[in-house]
Amino acid sequence: MPAEHTLGSLDLLFRRANASSSVTMPLACGPCVFLRRACLDAVGPFDGGPLGSDYGVEQDFCLRASGAGFRHALAADVYVWHWGETAFGSADAQDLAARADRALGKLYPHYPAQRAEFAARDPARTFQRRVDLLRLAESPRQLLLFIAHGWGGGIRRHMDDLAEMVSERCDVLLLQPGAGDTVKLSWPKKGEGFTAYFALPAELPALVSLLRWLGLVRMHFHHVHGLPRAVLDLPGRVGVPYDCTLHDYYAICPQYHLDAADGRYCGEPDALGCAACLTQRPGQWGMDITSWRAALGQLLRGADRVLAPSRDVAQRIARYFPDVEAVVMPHPETPLIEPGRVTRVVTLGNLSPEKGLRVVAACAIDARVRRLPLSFRILGATTEPLPQWPDAPLSIHGQYAEEGLATLIAGERPDVIWFPAQVPETYSYTLSVALAAGTPIVVSALGALAERASGHPRVAVVRWDATPADWNEALLKAGALGSSTRPALSRIAIK
Repeated sequence: MPAEHTLGSLDLLFRRANASSSVTMPLACGPCVFLRRACLDAVGPFDGGPLGSDYGVEQDFCLRASGAGFRHALAADVYVWHWGETAFGSADAQDLAARADRALGKLYPHYPAQRAEFAARDPARTFQRRVDLLRLAESPRQLLLFIAHGWGGGIRRHMDDLAEMVSERCDVLLLQPGAGDTVKLSWPKKGEGFTAYFALPAELPALVSLLRWLGLVRMHFHHVHGLPRAVLDLPGRVGVPYDCTLHDYYAICPQYHLDAADGRYCGEPDALGCAACLTQRPGQWGMDITSWRAALGQLLRGADRVLAPSRDVAQRIARYFPDVEAVVMPHPETPLIEPGRVTRVVTLGNLSPEKGLRVVAACAIDARVRRLPLSFRILGATTEPLPQWPDAPLSIHGQYAEEGLATLIAGERPDVIWFPAQVPETYSYTLSVALAAGTPIVVSALGALAERASGHPRVAVVRWDATPADWNEALLKAGALGSSTRPALSRIAIK
């Protein structure tokens, strides 16, 4: 539920936006259903017998009712808050839902396709979006529109940061390219699902009317890539001021990064050089360089503010548009907190259960759950899938050439080399390489590993059947020793 609304205020919005509206559905929604007596008499009561539980009985009832000639309607002018998964519990609910779906599919073979078709068509979406528009139109916060490409990246991060900075006093909509000549208008705030599409220039009047009705107060151009030419006319048509941020050099050239065909800096040639480039690589909207700079120059001159994240950008823009004063304003960033030291642990060679694969997986999960400063790197392949970033602090290098292992270890710069073998090793060539590397080593107390490592000043020996927590404690202790001042590691007897 939106933070600024109560159950009552949201219900009132649904009544206003969708008065007396409904849509036919294949099934009713279980938490709140009104049943007519005539339907109950004709179809009979809920029956969980065929499903094996009471989960899904309302769907079974609806499918029986449909077969008897009744229809199901969603009342779009009522809002009901559903606090989900309380009757059965979240874990049980998921299992029971899967069982009910399988049973319903057997009882009513048409049910899976019917449900999928309704979900894809989503006829109730229109009613939800009407309420979203009312929420925006009546919000006490000012409404802004960001205009950008759909690539994400640094521009999206910057827009997200700006939206977060002004969130207490502004709502932000986003206009991006759709397919062909369409544009996508969305509400990018977390938890919101509003989207609408407009074909430009044909539907420009509809977009203008909507933005006016919503009470838009300002636009902010971040980029024009992929957008129809008509988007440049939007501020004037809506009648609001706007700003421009120069995230690259789109105002100078449709090759936004001033790159030549080989991907390197073009050197910013004269108009003839630019014309030759655009002949080989036509730019957006099919404009020549003179027309492009005229259109984008007009956009910049009409802006309240032209913002450049660096002095270099501002100076380059000034060479082409000397009457445009770009304000140098670095992007706002939250100061980064210096991360704590993380112990880098590597294993050598292909990893199988016998070599300790499941021990590594368990230790990585334990490190994630307990937020231990450990990261695991497998130099080699694995015989089974393992959880990796972001599910666990673990990554896999893959196969390597044996003769290159020493160089690979030097490049990885591990704090600890780990041999968590779960069977007695007979020798281990990779242990020889690890001993020569001079990096602290942790081995399991089995076979030749413990024998060959015995007495080595930088080796810790741990019970082969130690718990993940005990293994991780040993790894942290080994990794805590500086590379230049490592005293001897004693044998760690873990009980």
